Amino acid sequence: MRAGGVRTGTLTIFTTDTTDDSGSGIDISRRRLLLSPAAGVAWLLRSVPFTPSASGTPVFTRYGCVLSTRAVCAPRQLATGAIDAASLQLAGTTLSWSASGQSQSASLSG
Repeated sequence: MRAGGVRTGTLTIFTTDTTDDSGSGIDISRRRLLLSPAAGVAWLLRSVPFTPSASGTPVFTRYGCVLSTRAVCAPRQLATGAIDAASLQLAGTTLSWSASGQSQSASLSG
């Protein structure tokens, strides 16, 4: 536990893939998940397209939202590209990260 009763840790990690009849598809895994005391939720997904003979280039996509009083949120895609998973920071409802060496940020609330 951190000061103020905020618990940190890793929630369930998942990996999934979709494969069509030809053996092509997309492998998706969650790379990082953050929660803030201000009800902010942010996560990074890694998607890799594949065929029976090769894998494609990984694409990282950042999502985030603010939980409502009913513990529901409508996720928004905030960024995609060469996002550094270790750079993800969530302060209240403001998400910041580094992509292609440049710092970026977005508000989860709109």
